[in-house]
Amino acid sequence: MIMNIHRYLGKSFHCKYCHQLHTIPTKRITAKPNAINGISEFIHSLFPTAKNLVVLCDTITYGIAGKECETRLKRRYQVSTLILAPQHYSTVYADSHYFPRIRRIATSADGIVTVGTGSITDMGKYIGTELNIPVISVPTAPSMNAYTSGVSAFIDRGIKRTVPVSPALGVLIDTDLITTAPLDLIQAGFADTLAKAFANADWQISSILTGESFCLLPSKLFTAVEKHYKTQGDKLLQRDKKTILALMDALNLGGFSMVIAGKSAPASGGEHLISHFLDMEAHRRKQDVFAYHGLQVGIGVIQSARLYEQLKKIKSPQHNTIDYDRTIAQLFGSNTNRINQIFKYKLPYLKHIQSRWEQLSPIFAKLPSSKEIIHYLKKAKCPTTFAEIGVDKPLAIRTIVSARYIRDRITVFDIADELGILQEIIV
Repeated sequence: MIMNIHRYLGKSFHCKYCHQLHTIPTKRITAKPNAINGISEFIHSLFPTAKNLVVLCDTITYGIAGKECETRLKRRYQVSTLILAPQHYSTVYADSHYFPRIRRIATSADGIVTVGTGSITDMGKYIGTELNIPVISVPTAPSMNAYTSGVSAFIDRGIKRTVPVSPALGVLIDTDLITTAPLDLIQAGFADTLAKAFANADWQISSILTGESFCLLPSKLFTAVEKHYKTQGDKLLQRDKKTILALMDALNLGGFSMVIAGKSAPASGGEHLISHFLDMEAHRRKQDVFAYHGLQVGIGVIQSARLYEQLKKIKSPQHNTIDYDRTIAQLFGSNTNRINQIFKYKLPYLKHIQSRWEQLSPIFAKLPSSKEIIHYLKKAKCPTTFAEIGVDKPLAIRTIVSARYIRDRITVFDIADELGILQEIIV
């Protein structure tokens, strides 16, 4: 029987899989219709001494729910509202250049209320952690797992970074709000959840090569909930409430899995690097992102699945010869030094691939095929090719070969490139 992780909100427990002590800092998750109506009571129950709050939103989410949160909170608290506006883009993306403004308004606050999706949530958590004040998350769409995660992802001087942060103290989910969210945000959340099996495989591979800790609990949690939405993409398109709420639960479990691991590994592997690199490229071009994060991740999942299919065929791995310095310089230009600093951490461990192949190869057999992933995505009418999100073939190729270099974590893209088969998925 799979444990009910919600029983452990705000508590610690000993894990039966890795035998370590895990702690879930998020104390409360409430999901119900018209939940925003009770936002003041929700926050008061979590930290009753609070007097001054910042409501953080953007020009879109202020109209969707930020204004209502502001109005209701003002009946009990001193409220300062920061509405972030897009700079050079059509929407607000998580970027470190917003941090000074958020920091200034939050310095004298007792807490931050984030009203939005990934970008607003991640930036709020980052500043909340820096100032050591709690964050309450009010999701406006089931689009990603930042609401309960212990990491924040943002662009910092052209590089997409993911850094540890304190998770939200509470998550207030208005089910009327998330079930009427824009359809492409719901599709993004769905596509993002398909990454979990591959992210966990990447994490397990990395643990074998580096000796880092690995825990089976995150994948067990996903297995229990994904049956309620994974094959139900058509129901998401029909805005079936039960299916969308199952998706939201899965996204929250994704956040918890990162907290359990102390890193983003259980929910974010090589497939996420595809999305992160595309975000970096869009930033470099000073244009909007090619697609929502989760939709880009879905395309990344297909690439990961194809690589794992290739790895299954290998019996005696042989190392490829790579001139890393030259490759990184060609791919990243002015960011070469920063990328080198990131990438060099994992180089010594990649030498163990051949000697530990017998431990690695059983992992490949457990994963869904690329055909299955494409089927799930198409049922929800999510993009399955780079071309569908406006990425031409040259950029698609550069994304696939570059993604491994932007994180210090080992993923299937590293294994494939080290064995000389990365090019085999480029079609």
